[in-house]
Formats: sequence, structure tokens, C-alpha cells
Amino acid sequence: MSGDQGGKPAGKKKVIIAFAALFVVAAAGGGGFVGYKKFYAGAPAPENAADVDSPPADDAKYTLVKIDNLVANLAPGSRSRMVRVSAVVPVVEGASTRKNGETEDALREAFLTHLRAVDAADLEGAAGMQRLKDALLSRAKDAVGRNAVKEVLIRDFVVN
Repeated sequence: MSGDQGGKPAGKKKVIIAFAALFVVAAAGGGGFVGYKKFYAGAPAPENAADVDSPPADDAKYTLVKIDNLVANLAPGSRSRMVRVSAVVPVVEGASTRKNGETEDALREAFLTHLRAVDAADLEGAAGMQRLKDALLSRAKDAVGRNAVKEVLIRDFVVN
């Protein structure tokens, strides 16, 4: 008799554990659904087309803005002291938020601001070069317009 009675409580524990696990999974799924609806699906659309980050058309005309010999001190405490970068930024004609003469200055300032905050370890290897290009592209888009810049081309890159 003790064998039969010993099996019943263990069976009830398994059922209770199974229901608890099902409840946790259902609650997590419901919370995820509510979070998705609140933060992603319910995001308002931009009011004007300039706020949308859409790539320039294939037939767009570009002006090449050359940024030569940017020299900056690296972040304090870095084992290297200076970085020198030259770049070319193709800017879509008419899409820039800057006047013609201001584009190069805006890009130069944005790039220098970033380079002064970089540590030499952040620039090592191919991954470091890609991180630098991505960061400079982001800075260029912020400086002259999201739809005005598609890429940043690094011409020279030296860390001393």
C-alpha cells in the first residue's frame, strides 16, 4: 500500500510543475507580445520623407568631398598618440542639409570629434578599420543629412 500512496504525490508534483512551466511560458509570450506591440508595431511613421533613411537612387549625381590629412590626438591613455586619416565622401547633389562651402567643414569637424575620442585599440586590424568606417559614415550622415551620404571611402590611414 505504501508503494501506491508514494506514487500519487509524485504524480501530483509533476502535474503542478507542468502547469507552472506552462504558465511561465504563456506569461513570457504574452509579455513579449505586449512589448512588441507597444515599442515596435505602434511606432509612428515619420512626418516627412526627409526623416526616412532611404538610400540614394542609383542614378543620383554625387559630389566627391575630399577630407585630406585629418590629424588628431587619440584618447588620453592610448598607447599611440596620433592618427592621420584622409577620406572621400560622395555626397548626393541637392540632398545635403549644408550649403556647398559648409559640407567639407561640417564633415571635417564631425570626423575630428570622433577621432579624438577613439583609443588605438579600437583601430586595430580589419575589424577596427570597419568600425572606423561605420562610425565616420554615421557622423557624416548626422553632419550633412541622412539621405545625402551612402558611404565613406578611406584613402589614407596611419596610427603613430
